[in-house]
Amino acid sequence: MTIEGLNDPHLVTALIVAESEYIRASHRLASTRETLNTFAPINHFPDEILAEIFRWCLPELRFSQDEHVLMTAPVKRVTPLLFSGICRRWRRIAITTPVLWRNVELYVSIRRYKSQTSVLENWLIYSGDLSLTILVNVCAQEDLKYWSRYPPVKIAELLSQHSARWHIAYVAIPINAFSEIPSVPFPRLASLTFRTSSYRNAVTNMFATADQIRSIEFLSTAPGYFTFPKGKIQILRAHYVPAQDCYRVMCLSPELVDCHLESPYLKPDVAFPEILVMQQLERLYVTQYPHESIGLFLDAITVPSVRSFEFGAQAHEVPHAQIISMIQRSGCLLKSLVLRFIEMDDTDLMAILRLTPAVTEFRILIMGIDQGRTTTNRLLHTLTPLHSSLEGRACLLPCLEFLEFEAPYIYDEEAMVDMLASRWRKAGYVDGNLICAKLQRVYLGNNGTTIHSTITEQLQKLIDEGMEIEMSRMTFAPPFEIFVDD
Repeated sequence: MTIEGLNDPHLVTALIVAESEYIRASHRLASTRETLNTFAPINHFPDEILAEIFRWCLPELRFSQDEHVLMTAPVKRVTPLLFSGICRRWRRIAITTPVLWRNVELYVSIRRYKSQTSVLENWLIYSGDLSLTILVNVCAQEDLKYWSRYPPVKIAELLSQHSARWHIAYVAIPINAFSEIPSVPFPRLASLTFRTSSYRNAVTNMFATADQIRSIEFLSTAPGYFTFPKGKIQILRAHYVPAQDCYRVMCLSPELVDCHLESPYLKPDVAFPEILVMQQLERLYVTQYPHESIGLFLDAITVPSVRSFEFGAQAHEVPHAQIISMIQRSGCLLKSLVLRFIEMDDTDLMAILRLTPAVTEFRILIMGIDQGRTTTNRLLHTLTPLHSSLEGRACLLPCLEFLEFEAPYIYDEEAMVDMLASRWRKAGYVDGNLICAKLQRVYLGNNGTTIHSTITEQLQKLIDEGMEIEMSRMTFAPPFEIFVDD
């Protein structure tokens, strides 16, 4: 009810007096609180010390997929907005300390969008000229369809106005929020992660001159939506994106050192124009999507400097022929070889190992037996120095120092222990020729409910002699009959 609507003059007078008393009481309360605050020990600190305390109270901004995945509500965090709401002194210190505002973390919300744009605008002003670490994501699952139709363009525009200060960015709002923004300078941008949060994406030229990027990551976001210059990218990470787009980014990245491709898929009528030579690439990680073979992609690259290669196959078909061809064509000297979740017989696996004599670290996880595929004693014998079956030839992987071998149901433990003992006790040179390097550390995974006492004794002897051995055993029986080829 308004004052104009009141007809009783006594009530009008009483209301005016009450409002006046309330205002005076509020002023007295604020004054009293401010006086009490002056006696608080923390307010005896100089402004510089208090600002440093604020800085240490803020959490480090980490780009964890577990924490910042799409459609997940944000974790409650301490932000500088907390300090600016305590008292006038704390607010003055907070908004005049740019280092408190250099991390921009925003979860765009339908209900709070208008206030968020205002807060973001002030936040960017308070950060001064410092380099920015940016994390912007959608807030919750129910917002996704809305933002697909009405992208947060205002948020994108505000951030683009400060592009010269971007240093690290994790962007998980729809790409079409940036589609109308022209190319802007990014002189400090070193790391960029994009994660699609929309089914209505559009091409953006915003990053067309971002030639200082060292690390780039695409999480379920096709690189084809972006225009990038030929720059200085050294680390490429991509999850479930077209292999052709990965190839295109690699063409623009002659200085690429680390390439991590998780479940790339092939578009229909796939074609790669030529074999791409990556002279600087040192680490290559590829996992194969179920029912998808990326052999064509492996046939399209040559990696002469690769020292670490990891391949994971979440599918039945392993492109072993293409892996062999890539290694042969590249002439690379691998030091680390990792093969996970594969189904591959001895012949294919041994063909790969013959091409990698310099490997010092070998990790393998064989999924099991499928249509006769199995790891037999033949493989273990060829890994055993001076074994009779070698007939005087050198063993495979003569430089091996660390072995991780997981193969449910499908290897003979006695042959394994014999190989380990030989690589520990027979290591060294004979007549100037390397027999094998000393195997230092071993991790074994195998099926079985118990370990034979003789095997246990032999392993314990190796451990007592200084060899590091860890063994993990599953306790369920194999669903088929096992045949071991001697």
